[in-house]
Parts: sequence; C-alpha cells; structure tokens
Amino acid sequence: MKNIILGCPFDNGIRSMLRFDRGITGAATGSTAVVQQFARQYAVKYPKTKIKILPLVKYNLAVSAQNINNPTFRKKQKAATVLAHDKITAAIEKWCQKKYIPIGVGGDHSVSYPLCRGVCRAHPYKKFGVIYFDAHFDMRPLDPDDAVGGVISSGNPFRRLIEDERLAICGKNVVAVGIHNSKSDIYKKLEDYAFSQKVTVIFDEEVKRGQIKQIAEKALAVAGQGTDLIYFSVDIDGIDGRYAPGVSAPAENGITDKQLYDLIKIIASDHRVIAFDVAETSARELSWLELTENGKKQETGQEKIKKLIKTAKVAAGAIDCFLNSKIQTNNRKNNFFRGVM
Repeated sequence: MKNIILGCPFDNGIRSMLRFDRGITGAATGSTAVVQQFARQYAVKYPKTKIKILPLVKYNLAVSAQNINNPTFRKKQKAATVLAHDKITAAIEKWCQKKYIPIGVGGDHSVSYPLCRGVCRAHPYKKFGVIYFDAHFDMRPLDPDDAVGGVISSGNPFRRLIEDERLAICGKNVVAVGIHNSKSDIYKKLEDYAFSQKVTVIFDEEVKRGQIKQIAEKALAVAGQGTDLIYFSVDIDGIDGRYAPGVSAPAENGITDKQLYDLIKIIASDHRVIAFDVAETSARELSWLELTENGKKQETGQEKIKKLIKTAKVAAGAIDCFLNSKIQTNNRKNNFFRGVM
C-alpha cells in the first residue's frame, strides 16, 4: 500500500456560517500551510514511491457584509460547496481504488464528509467505523436557510455521514474523542443527538488524564465492532491553544500535541484504519466581527502568520505520526490489504 496526501484548500463550510454569527475563515490557507510545512519538515524521510502530495480544489466565494445576507450569494456559495465536495469525493475514491491510503488535509472540517464518502465508495461492500478527534461534536443539523434548503457547514460533517443512507456508517460505530463539555444550549442539543445515535463520546478530560492506550483501544473496539474498515479524522482545534493557536476557536485547557500524537500512533497502527484527515488549521483571515466592525482587526497580520505556522507544524506532525505507524503496519499486513482492495 502506498500513501498519498491530498490538500483540500477549502473553507466554504466556515464561510457559510458567518451569516449565523459563527466561524472564522482562513482554513483554505491553513491547508496549504500544512502541506508545505510537511514537505519541508518530513517528506524527505519517505521514499518517493511511498508518498505523493497533491493539491485538490479551492472554492471560496468572496464574503463581505454586503453579500452575506443576499439569497443569491448564498445559493452560489452552497452550489460551490456541493461542487467542491463532489470533486473531493471523486479524487479520494480514485486514489483508494489505486490502492493508496489517503491523507486529506483541510480546510475546514466539512471536508471530512466528502473524504469519508469517497473512501466508502471505493469499498462498496465494506462496513465502516469512524473515529474522530475534536473539541466539538460537529453534528449540527443543516442549519435552516430557505434560500438554499439547509446550510452545509464545518459543523455538520459527522451528522451527514451518519444520516447518509448510501453509506454503511452507523452511529454505534462512531467514536468522538476529545469533546469539550459545555453548558451552552447548542452543545446540549448536539450531545443529545450523539447519544440518540449511540455515538461513543470520550471527553477531553479523559484524554488529559493520560490513559491514551486505553482510550485508543476503546475507540478501535467500538469503531471496529461488526465493521470492516475505519476512517480516522483529526480536528486540530482540539489541541490546547498554547500549541495550536491558528484555528477558528483555539481550545482552552485542551490536550497537548504529544497526547494527540500518542493517540494517532496507536489508532493508525490498526490495519483496519484505511484513511486519515487533519483539518481546521487556519490563517484566521476574516471573522464575523471583522465584517461588522468596519474591518477592525483583532490580530495583526504578523500575529496571524506566527499562529498559522505554529499550528501547521502540529498538524504536519500529526501526518508524520500517522504515516510512520501506517507504513510499519502495512509492511506487516500486506496480505490483509490484498483482500480488501
């Protein structure tokens, strides 16, 4: 099995949420930064026959305070999102069929839906489990919008995966690791939804206590129960803001980068884990606050660049951890992969 990195410089999933006073754009730039950082810092370690790095698609319509509430603009925005997601799915399906293990690099977390969808389509007779690391559930419903019939956003990829009847993904085989408990109304609604779908939730406090091996083994056991293959996703915003400040919503008192790396190493070493993505590194380019306060900036350009680079290094390290574990596992499990491909 070979490995391929597919950059997804896309953040319409966040841009679509600006109308609802949520989100900070810049994840498209973040994707490019992570891929470049990985190439500089790690790519020389891997034989050229084992890894390729490719860009994918970028569909980000210009956002301004004047057009964010315009129905025509929102229709164009959703159409661009659907088109980009379809292209991502087609690309990932093609590379899986060529016996590559794909690593998707977002971009906002909305890309996990088309990436996972493509992997599932490449293995049409296999049942999938999903493990994802995130501070947030990312199981929002498609936010109501009469103009577009529901907003596809970075906040709903895993709900979309569970509710897509064309995919063999059940909530009982989905594991959310690193969720940060909150007292907000929307958190309670999403928690209720997750539990109604029998999703296994492992909170960030459990991860911070350091029982990484037990948590990883539990996640693999749940995602792998009655399934054939596992999709693994990492949202970098689950890392404490001291280590990963270049995200839309930096975490306070989150887990460390080392704890994430240890988690990735164990999960990736399982031969059933067939794909990986890392999302939400962001240049923090434009927020709703900046749109509505006459361009007032919360951070200087230099501050944003420093935060982006620091976070890109953490995300590149996550890719390196996954690849190292997966290459070692593939060398041991070639017979398995010949069976499932």
